[in-house]
Amino acid sequence: LALDGSNWQKIDLFDFQTDIEGPVVEYMSQRCGGFLKDLSLRGCQSITDMALQTFAQQCRNIECLILSKCMEITDLTCDSLGKYSSHLKKLDLASCPKITDLSLKYLG
Repeated sequence: LALDGSNWQKIDLFDFQTDIEGPVVEYMSQRCGGFLKDLSLRGCQSITDMALQTFAQQCRNIECLILSKCMEITDLTCDSLGKYSSHLKKLDLASCPKITDLSLKYLG
């Protein structure tokens, strides 16, 4: 059951492991695809735009995405989310120093 991505609609890695890197997020995106609706990567400081661009393309049904304290993400992540994540209702970008006002344009 754990390997079946349809069983994973909500994943919170903050309480589990915050030192994950991009390939883990990309793999998770491929496995969970359209089933994942809620993901918290809070404090995962190694996550980059590349992993989240793949995530946005694969997980188009995401509704809640917590990226607070993800220090490496930039406006490119928000550009991808704006293009592919039409179901997104909640996005937390608190304490993401590389996110600028341009992200509002991408998400608008």
